[in-house]
Amino acid sequence: MPVESSPTPTVHEVPVEPLSMPIARTADPAFEERWAAWRARGLRHERAVRRRLRVVGLVIAIVVGLVTLGLRLLRGSW
Repeated sequence: MPVESSPTPTVHEVPVEPLSMPIARTADPAFEERWAAWRARGLRHERAVRRRLRVVGLVIAIVVGLVTLGLRLLRGSW
């Protein structure tokens, strides 16, 4: 005896409700000013770190190059 089953709804047929309500932002100029200062300080810090890493990388590359050159010259003189 055949059993009839009701078709299950597909993903596109299921209604979707928003998971959360948008947060209402209050107009607080002091907060906006502090937030802008915080972000500016973060950007300055990020630029300083990137600059420092670039300088350290350049110094390491120069030292490795000089050590390699020195070893090749020493091997040739023996």
